[in-house]
Amino acid sequence: EIPYFDIKQQQLWIERLIKTKSTQKDLIFEIETQQKLLKKLRQAILQEAIEGKLTTFWRKQNPNIESANMLLEKMKAEKEQLVKEKKIKNQKPIPAIIENELPFDIPDSWKFCRWEELLSFEQHCMKRGPFGSALTKDIFVKEGIKVYEQQNAIHSVDRERYFITEEKFKEMEAFSVKPFDLIVSCSGATLGRISELHEHSKIGIINQALLKINLNNKLISNSFFIKIFRSSFFQDLILTKAWGSAMPNMVGVKELKKLLLPLPPLEEQNKILQTLEYSFKVCDELETTINSSKINSELLVSAVLKEASEK
Repeated sequence: EIPYFDIKQQQLWIERLIKTKSTQKDLIFEIETQQKLLKKLRQAILQEAIEGKLTTFWRKQNPNIESANMLLEKMKAEKEQLVKEKKIKNQKPIPAIIENELPFDIPDSWKFCRWEELLSFEQHCMKRGPFGSALTKDIFVKEGIKVYEQQNAIHSVDRERYFITEEKFKEMEAFSVKPFDLIVSCSGATLGRISELHEHSKIGIINQALLKINLNNKLISNSFFIKIFRSSFFQDLILTKAWGSAMPNMVGVKELKKLLLPLPPLEEQNKILQTLEYSFKVCDELETTINSSKINSELLVSAVLKEASEK
């Protein structure tokens, strides 16, 4: 059985349904516009953060903070001493930064530096996973040392598919990762995604689709580096240098090391992270409101049809 009412009433409900669908379409368009604007707002806040605009007032209150340039000089002296003591190998000089390379203005207490300057003194502190025959399925075992891939490193999928023996791990130790290392996706749809291995992460090695990074945390915190990395400024740099069309691939490690990053003093990095946390919390609340509006708009037509059927 289906409900029946006279033809005039049917026509009234049809007209009401058409109007409701038109209203719903307008609402969804407005909601989608709000979602796009919110995404732009997040990026605008992030850009202001990496340009030092979010902490202008804080700098005026804290004029005696050790500058980024002084921090870099200290690290340079520490590195030279380690080379002198033969604890680390001497490296090629880092290319000087010329003025026309600078992408935007930063505060006087900040410093533009090349990515290479922010790396740990450890050997193999920035390395992409092995290519070719080094990591093929015939060397995998059922249990052993974990092999990180895009799914379980970038997407945080709790799945372990591949393992290698401890002997093989020793051969491939240059590609090893440990808790608090940063992992970057180097190919495909997730190109440029970054994540940090949490404190309970297993020691393992990365595959060819991933890049590992060990930062010098006396210069820059992992959290602040991740914020810079996720900014549209830095993502655009990576994407413009990517090669391949069907399957885009990240440019080589040597080229990545030359990329410029803005470096604030450590204390200011922490302040920026606090400010971003608050700002993004407000954005999250706005997003929740927008999503609720979208759900309600999608229920409009159903509500009209339900009302019609009940009368």
